[in-house]
Formats: sequence, structure tokens, C-alpha cells
Amino acid sequence: MKSFFSRVSSKLGLAAVLCLVLWAATWQGHVAKAASPAPSQTLFTDQTPTEPNDTDGVSYELGTKFKTLAQGRISAIRYWRASSETDVPCDGCGYTHTGRIWSSDGTVLAVAHFTNESSEGWQQADLDSPIAVDGNKVYVVTVDVASYYVATTGGLNSAITNGKLTTVADGSNGVYGPIGSFPTQSYENSNYFRDVVFTKEITINSGGPAVGSFNGDRFVGGGEGGSVGLTASTTNSIGNSGDSDPAPEAVYQTCRYATGSFFVYTIAGLDADGTNTITNGAPYRVRLHFADFQNTQVGQREFNVYINGQQVLSNFDIIAPGAAGAPNTGDIETFDVTATNYQGVGAIVIQFVNGAAGLAQVNGIEVIPLVN
Repeated sequence: MKSFFSRVSSKLGLAAVLCLVLWAATWQGHVAKAASPAPSQTLFTDQTPTEPNDTDGVSYELGTKFKTLAQGRISAIRYWRASSETDVPCDGCGYTHTGRIWSSDGTVLAVAHFTNESSEGWQQADLDSPIAVDGNKVYVVTVDVASYYVATTGGLNSAITNGKLTTVADGSNGVYGPIGSFPTQSYENSNYFRDVVFTKEITINSGGPAVGSFNGDRFVGGGEGGSVGLTASTTNSIGNSGDSDPAPEAVYQTCRYATGSFFVYTIAGLDADGTNTITNGAPYRVRLHFADFQNTQVGQREFNVYINGQQVLSNFDIIAPGAAGAPNTGDIETFDVTATNYQGVGAIVIQFVNGAAGLAQVNGIEVIPLVN
């Protein structure tokens, strides 16, 4: 992966140059200094259980109904272990408890396996694979118990909100049921201290549906001209060029490409809590995912990329050395930028423009809030 400055050798046609000059005059943005990703959030912060060591003498699946108020990803599950709790028997599996994220209809979306737990208090385990979540949808997080658990009776009578996470106040939260099953019973809105680790992040599988930690294609159009292009997909196996934290392979097996001279993603709007999805003037990290599954030779596809009016890639060739280095191979290009204004709200506007050869394309996009 080369830096933008080592690639600058633009060969745009006159019409494209004029279009982009006019567009850039409208979209004033700039590449920002490096910063760190914003911290993750959890449902519970300083709450503690009033019943720290309950038991009914049976095993349970205990859970919390929750919603996220913004798009993002869940990477881990937390739960509060009672002091007398023992490991859940699992025939030598090597882990102590199992956590699950469920959809509201009882479909398991992700699993976490706990190991090396302390004797009591908060425990945390990463999901086997992080998942993307949509704003204002109900999910359930559960962790099983062998016999002992913690609780606060009535602890979920009203919603508990922290950042972009909130519990559901529907009169039957704090759910329980047979171990390993989707829990549907509730006792007086008890809080069993089942929690998630959430990061606000916009993820887009360009040209494809939701997969893993990436949401389905969205935010296409808007901006200058609003061109949306077309989509393509492949069943080719896609390798990795060595970039850290790659997208799921399925993201690289779909793409959106230009049909005219360019297409654009305008990432803007409102979160489920009514606040701006993107904050004007705030720093963000944009990770662009590419894989060329249509061309086999260097020089067959060279295109340009602009973020908020500033060119960040010039005659970029996905399969060239320094990028993916080969066809059917993933590549990630990363840029720290500052959000701009779009029709009165903050926005990240990404334009993919045909260059010296072939058609501009992208396979996936991540937009990650940063803190300075």
C-alpha cells in the first residue's frame, strides 16, 4: 500500500477536471492529522448488582434486550460473574461460559467463548467474528450460567442509556430461559448484567448485502451529480495482501463500479437518536477496501478517488505493486479526514472517478470516528 503522495500523476480528461474543480469548490474538506479511534461503549458503566450471588439450582441462559442508536459493530460480550458460579460443563471444550448475540426473532448472530475468568465481577470475551448492527433494531445479548448469577430486580424497569447503546424498556426485559436457547421469560425486569462492547462505525459492503462486521450497500449517490454506478460480484477466492484487519472475504467478492465518468458515496444523515451520523468538522478515518476480480494485468484499471473534494488516490491501480499486487487480492487504503458540510449536516463524500484506464470501483468502505 503506497501513500497518496507517491502516486500523484493525474491524467484526468478536461471534462472530468472541470467537473471536479466545480465539485471541490462546493465540498471544502481536508486531510486531517493522525488521531486515534473513538473509544468503545458498553450498556452498563457504574451499575452494580444488588443480589450478587443468586441461585435457583438450575442452569440458565440469561440476557438483556438492547438497541444501538447508530450503525456500528459489536466486538465483544461482557457479563458479571457471581462469586459461587462454576464453569459451565462442555466436555473438555476449553472455555468456561458462552455468550451469544441474538436477533429479536431468536436467530444467533454471533458467539463469544469465555476463558481464564476471574472468580467474580465483570468478565469479557471477544466475539468469534465482530458483527455489524443497525440503529434502532432490538438485539439480545446472553451468557449462560451453571447455577449462580447476579441480579438487580427491577433494574431494567426504565431504559439505561450510555452513548449510542440503550436497554429496551418494554416491561419484559432481563430475560431468561433454558441454557443454550433463546430466552423469552422475564421476572420483574431484572438486570442480569449481560452487556456488549460497541463501536460506532459506518461499514459498507459496496455492491453486496450485510456480511460479518459490514452492513449492506448504502449511502450511494448524493453529492455532485449523484451518480451511483452499477454492481458486480464473483465467486473467485480472494486473497489478502497483508493489510491488518481486512474485511470478510465476501466484501472483496462484490464491488460497485462507474458507468459514466464517476460514482459517489455521500455518507450523511441522522442516527436513531436524532443526532447527525457524521459530525461536521470532526475527524474520521476512512478505510477503502479494493480487490480487482475482473482484470489480470497492471494498467487495465487506473482511477482516482476524492474525499470531501480532495484527491487522495491518483490513477490508482488495484493490482499494481504497492497496492494488492495481484488480481483477486484484497487491498486497504486508509485516510484520516475531516467531515464537511452537506445540506446542513456533516458528511463524508467519497467520489470514485475514472482515470487513465478502465472503470473506477470500490469493494468496501469503513468510516471510523476519531479523537485527537
